[in-house]
Amino acid sequence: MSKTTSTASSVPEIEYTAYTVTELSKDLDDNALKAADKYKGQYVELTGRLSVIDSDGKYISIADSEDEWALLGVQCYIKNDEQKQAVMDMSIGDEIVVKGKITNVGEVMSYTLDMTEVPIKKLIMQKSKFPSCNSQNPCYNIKAIVSKAARRGSRY
Repeated sequence: MSKTTSTASSVPEIEYTAYTVTELSKDLDDNALKAADKYKGQYVELTGRLSVIDSDGKYISIADSEDEWALLGVQCYIKNDEQKQAVMDMSIGDEIVVKGKITNVGEVMSYTLDMTEVPIKKLIMQKSKFPSCNSQNPCYNIKAIVSKAARRGSRY
């Protein structure tokens, strides 16, 4: 858990606490009442795997990055066109960071969050399958952020 801050010209400074969806899911599984007391109303910076993009552009869901079969995660409500445009450039499976306020916590529907800032994609380090890579000397390449330039074939 770490703290970050964000400011806008006419909005008071908001302090975000950084978590992963994995942490929130574990706390909810361990004790839903305690998780609700800890997280509800809190401004958070969440990292997780994009699992749902609503066709109407009203929300996205982010799930546990460590569990590709996770059904529940955090339902994040899109609040403006800038956030919606950022989501239009994302794909299911992207590792993303979302900032917002947790508005509900429940053992059936998990968490809901109102986004306060534009979600961003994270760079992911991924092992390459090059012959020179082994357990002593792992090779990594960067899976570039998916962007219009990357889709056109630009190299990083």
